[in-house]
Amino acid sequence: MRHLIEDLDVHVEREDLWMFPVSVVTLGATGWTVVDEAHTRSPSFLLDPSTSASPA
Repeated sequence: MRHLIEDLDVHVEREDLWMFPVSVVTLGATGWTVVDEAHTRSPSFLLDPSTSASPA
């Protein structure tokens, strides 16, 4: 469990300090629309692909 928490901490730190700030600067309004549309089509790679991505 400790290893999992440490990995999660590193992951969140990378998102907070690198990925999100860079995304805000580089994507602009149009880029975020594209990201939102892609997320709507495929909300998570963890979902079973045989189920619908749309809410019931």
